[in-house]
Amino acid sequence: MNVQDRVTRVACAEALFASALPTGSPVTSVEMDAVVEEALRSRGGVGQCAAEMAAVYGESPESAVRRMRWALQLVAEAYGRDRSSEEAS
Repeated sequence: MNVQDRVTRVACAEALFASALPTGSPVTSVEMDAVVEEALRSRGGVGQCAAEMAAVYGESPESAVRRMRWALQLVAEAYGRDRSSEEAS
């Protein structure tokens, strides 16, 4: 995985973290794309999602860790499936 892919995954996870989606919610990759787009649009971009994430880490580190792990897992699963099928072609 190259640096650009890693940055994209982290940005998506930050957007999921900042979204209204409850922690632990299962989502499809299509639903995840919609949630990420909405979070980015409503918050004004990745920077604001990251700022919101940082604020939550300061206020409630335990719940922030759970939420970020969940977000990173969703992103890894979604990109992992997409990536595998792309590499198989």
